[in-house]
Amino acid sequence: MGFGVELAANTIADYRESLPTLRVGPRATRSEVAKSLSPELPDDATPLEEVINELVTAATPGLRSTAGPRYFGFVVGGSVDGALVADLLATGWDQPAWAALRSMGRSGIAELIERCCSHARYFAKELAAIEGIDVVNDVVLNQVLVRVGDANTTAHVERWIHQDGTSWLGSTTWRGERLLRISVSNWMTTESDVDLTVATIAAARRDALASR
Repeated sequence: MGFGVELAANTIADYRESLPTLRVGPRATRSEVAKSLSPELPDDATPLEEVINELVTAATPGLRSTAGPRYFGFVVGGSVDGALVADLLATGWDQPAWAALRSMGRSGIAELIERCCSHARYFAKELAAIEGIDVVNDVVLNQVLVRVGDANTTAHVERWIHQDGTSWLGSTTWRGERLLRISVSNWMTTESDVDLTVATIAAARRDALASR
């Protein structure tokens, strides 16, 4: 058992260390991942190491890097190390929120909130500077609502961003209008991640306009 836990922990550590440069969007569909996981049960027990390696090999192409710094789809944030370790320990106990808050402290939590809000304001400033793109809400917290065109253009831009994989964000309907929605909540996000995402949105919009 100890070896399996160690192997899983090392796999997790390697994955998390690669998050800042990792593609955000998955490379494989759910059905492709499902096909990679054999539905046939073997007659005899499979060694734990083999089970872990098979799962990692099959699942990795289908991962969406929600814990990474360029995932702006929902207010989920990226788990801090204290919360991650506590989650491993507390699988059968309780939620690891205490460990996350404890490891960051009041000042750390306050700094994280301010940093996310600051990145949201930076998003708004950079996006508003692009011709044809408008930020439609007052960015006072960590949410940015972005108009890139009509509903068809918005759908095209969202789809293009998901397929590109550099970043991930979603869309929403606000006051009857389809918009892109950016939720900044990850402790690893930097201005460079914002710059990459702004460039991705701009490229996606150019593609949408060219395809008309």
